[in-house]
Amino acid sequence: MRERRTVSVDFGLSLSQYRRTQADGASFIECVTATMRVVTHVKHAEDCTGTHRYTRHSTRARPLHCKGSGFTQIPVSQIRCLDCGAVFTILPSFVLRYQRYDVHLAQDLLEYNLIMNVSYRYQARILGNNNPELVNTAPIALWRLMVWLGSAIPVTTLLLKLGLKPPTAFIEDEKFVSEAGHQTYIAAITNDDVIWWTAYLQATDEATLTAAFESFKVEVRRCFPRYVPRLALTDGHLPAQAALRNTFDSVAIQECILHIQRKVNTDLATYRRKNPEVPEAFLESAGTRIWDALSTSKNVSEFSQRL
Repeated sequence: MRERRTVSVDFGLSLSQYRRTQADGASFIECVTATMRVVTHVKHAEDCTGTHRYTRHSTRARPLHCKGSGFTQIPVSQIRCLDCGAVFTILPSFVLRYQRYDVHLAQDLLEYNLIMNVSYRYQARILGNNNPELVNTAPIALWRLMVWLGSAIPVTTLLLKLGLKPPTAFIEDEKFVSEAGHQTYIAAITNDDVIWWTAYLQATDEATLTAAFESFKVEVRRCFPRYVPRLALTDGHLPAQAALRNTFDSVAIQECILHIQRKVNTDLATYRRKNPEVPEAFLESAGTRIWDALSTSKNVSEFSQRL
């Protein structure tokens, strides 16, 4: 519910202009009311008569890093609907939601992060030296800003809006990661050098992955209603393969040859440890012949016969 009761209002782009409007109660309510009449994402109570009569409910100070003016605190107010009693938080449009940066400074931070191929720690040191308005810039602050950007702009929608066509063949993979003190899975769908979809998951079972892949399909089909991928390359994780078939029933699943080769090498190494009497030349020959059959067979049946 809180997500549907925060409203960004254009009070101008300067902090001084916002402070003047905030100090004038009548001007503040007039500006907010004009925005509340046209926004569609905020929800009043069901019995609201919709006359758009509001009063200031409360005001608190919010810390903010501002480009050019350093670290300061700005007033952020809540308003209350006089018809239904619903309370809404009003943010000036130059403040990022859940972040302590104004949009001008956040733009610089994101440009550094997206352009420079360096660690968050090294980037934080560069930013701290070049931007006196930043106070105690830490790697975790930059990481949180990147997480916010990824959540605010789904990458699939962004690529489609840029005019790219969704891939007919892609690679699906999921990795266990630990970032910013949180342990989770990151699932991704990629094609060549383009990451088409990514999501944080609490598990990689079939049901969780099916729900995740469904979200990718929904996003793509908003622009391409008949989208069905032809081929999906996976690492052999069976729940992922099942989830892909649940989502796209006609997709062909192909297992990554690199992962198969690693499995063959692991199995041969295990066999060597358990059977030290087997000649080394035989194991090397077996590995070579298995790889040759794997890399040159046209289908599973041919590979099974050669193996």
